[in-house]
Amino acid sequence: MRPVNLIPAEQRRGASRGPGARSSMAGYVVLGALGAAVLCVLAVVMTSNQISSKQDELATIQGDSQREKQVADALRPYGQFADLQRARMTQIEALAESRYDWERPLRQLSRATPPNVWLLAVAATESPGVDVDDGGAAGDIATMREKTQAPAFSISGCTYSQHAVARFMTRMRNLDDVTAVRLAKSARKDSADAGGGTAVTAGQEGQQEQDIQDCTGSERVTKFDVLIEFGGADPAAAAGAGAAVPPGSAAPIADANAAVAQGNEASAAAGGTTP
Repeated sequence: MRPVNLIPAEQRRGASRGPGARSSMAGYVVLGALGAAVLCVLAVVMTSNQISSKQDELATIQGDSQREKQVADALRPYGQFADLQRARMTQIEALAESRYDWERPLRQLSRATPPNVWLLAVAATESPGVDVDDGGAAGDIATMREKTQAPAFSISGCTYSQHAVARFMTRMRNLDDVTAVRLAKSARKDSADAGGGTAVTAGQEGQQEQDIQDCTGSERVTKFDVLIEFGGADPAAAAGAGAAVPPGSAAPIADANAAVAQGNEASAAAGGTTP
């Protein structure tokens, strides 16, 4: 027997490859292309919206940053001034720690000076490198002071005898923290009048007159120069005693001053004000 195909001719597999089938496939392709185009347009729109949103956020952040920068620029001089204040406080504390307390020695000097002694000049210096306007630190006492690397009194005074000078020096040894009392010079007014046939030149008379100047009262007056040392003559410890600022303490102040000057220039350029 021979097999018989009972499927109608228009529904057989070979019939689907006709013109109708080709038009259906073209429609599917067009629909797929339109769907892809819609997806692309949707992706572009969403990306554009995200870019716009990020740009708005960036603009907001930039505006906030600019405002914060303006506030920081306005407040910067205050911070620089605080740095300068701290640096100056550090310098003051260093100076206070390194200074010698002269209040007690001066008070004891005023109490220990005998009634028959009057002082012409008192110079209190921490080291030989410290200059004073008037302290009697001239001549022999100045030479003696240059050899003493310790706080000291350079005293010029008057009394009535050499014994009174010795008594004054003895009392000075009782001051607190005194390490040495040295006599630089002691000259009596009547030494030139002792006579004895000794010739006195004009220069010697001038020197003797200079020695007893400012000493009034009696004709027999003795002028003396005394150096009183305190605290021990330790050259290593006293090497920096005469310095106004301890080493390194001026650097923070210089940096703070430079920062303040820079801040003032920046504020002036920006039209701001400084404290």
